[in-house]
Amino acid sequence: MDDESAAFVVVASIGLQGVRLAQPTLGEAFVVTGAGLIGLLTVQLLRAQGCRVLAIDFDESKLKLARQFGAQTCNPGAGEDPVAASMAFSRGQGVDGVIITASTASSEPVTQAARMCRKRGRIVLVGVTGLELNRADFYEKELSFQVSCSYGPGRYDPNYEDKGQDYPVGFVRWTEQRNFEAVVDMLASGQLDVKPLITHRFAFEDAPKAYEVLTADKNGLGMLLHYTSPPQQRMVRQVTLKPGAMFTAQRPVMGFIGAGNYASRMLIPAFKAAGAQFHTIVTAGGINGVIHGEKAGFAEASTEIATLLANTAINTVAIVTRHDTHARFVAHPTLTMAEIQQTCDAINQVMTQAQRIE
Repeated sequence: MDDESAAFVVVASIGLQGVRLAQPTLGEAFVVTGAGLIGLLTVQLLRAQGCRVLAIDFDESKLKLARQFGAQTCNPGAGEDPVAASMAFSRGQGVDGVIITASTASSEPVTQAARMCRKRGRIVLVGVTGLELNRADFYEKELSFQVSCSYGPGRYDPNYEDKGQDYPVGFVRWTEQRNFEAVVDMLASGQLDVKPLITHRFAFEDAPKAYEVLTADKNGLGMLLHYTSPPQQRMVRQVTLKPGAMFTAQRPVMGFIGAGNYASRMLIPAFKAAGAQFHTIVTAGGINGVIHGEKAGFAEASTEIATLLANTAINTVAIVTRHDTHARFVAHPTLTMAEIQQTCDAINQVMTQAQRIE
């Protein structure tokens, strides 16, 4: 599999998760509403499942691609009635399911989906639509409606995504990682073809132009950014903001973990007014650390908490991340209880001075 195809793994997994929730079986009739990038990938995934597919969109160029992937099509912009087209497509019995990959504030795609479906049909929302539902449409047919969450179980779970705690395959067969693997397999075997979906290529340095095209060209689908120079061998984790900075042990030498609104607007100015010396500020991504570090006069910005805690020049640490993260920083193995108490005493002293100044 080439690199350009590999760039579509994550976005294709979004469509794949919607397909998994719809639970298609061989020979069923499905509608895909919205033939954009994810919609066209979803068409191919349903076809690979052995389903007959009807693609609905207002853009004839995208419907041409859908036909290339084996779908029948309906263009409401050309006066075609989606509900009537779906009934003819399903041979008069209603489609087995509808996957909505459109993006609109209107509730019409969901309303139409309910009317297209047979009794006990399935509707899965992958895109974004209005959700003003007519109860009668769903009640009389006992339809099921589900919103798909990104690319699979594990998404937004910090234990899974950040700590690597996988779900047992016997209980959760398809996690986001396993969906990625399934897409990779389909790309490698040629069952999923993304080459026709690539409409633009830009050098990485021209990324702003890609965003301009994305908002101005409605025919744009897959836009690839190419790196024109090799990436650095190692990401920089420490940035010097004040070369040659000197510190005195008679006043607190501060390390800050976090640079959110409260830290940057309240605590950092208060510590600075109280006479604290700013050594290192640590943030997860590094950008906020550099911005607020330069503004407040920090000597260094970093993304490495361990480096900050191990620095013997820093005698006072302010932890200003989310509350539920504080404990693991305070209990860091490089700190003894005596050092923790010393740090707390120093913080109390500086805060007392800051309150007097205020």
